[in-house]
Amino acid sequence: MTDTFTWPTQRGNTGTESAKVRKAQFGDGYAQRVPDGINPLTRSWPIRWSGPKATAFAIRDFLRAHVGMSFYWTAPNDAQALYTCDTWTVGDEGGQVYTITATFEEAFAP
Repeated sequence: MTDTFTWPTQRGNTGTESAKVRKAQFGDGYAQRVPDGINPLTRSWPIRWSGPKATAFAIRDFLRAHVGMSFYWTAPNDAQALYTCDTWTVGDEGGQVYTITATFEEAFAP
C-alpha cells in the first residue's frame, strides 16, 4: 500500500509542468512534434514546511522511508497524485523551529 504525505506545506509554492516531446527537424525549416510516451506531461513542486522539531523529523523520516518509492500527495488546487522526492534539506531556525524544503516530482507508478 502506498503511503500519503499529509503534512500541510506553505502556500505560495509554484509548480512546474514539463512536457516531453519528440521532434523531427527537416532541412527546409519544417519541424514535426509529437508527445513522447503515454505520460508526456510531468509536474514538480518545490515545497517548504516550518514548525516544531518533532514534526520536522517525522517529515524527514517519511522522506527517508520513501527513497526510491512514490507516495501520494495533493498539490495545491489539484487532485491527489503519486510523487517522489530525491532531495530535501532540514534547517534549524532556532528556538525549536525547523524548516524542511524539498522538491516533489510526479511519478506514474507506485
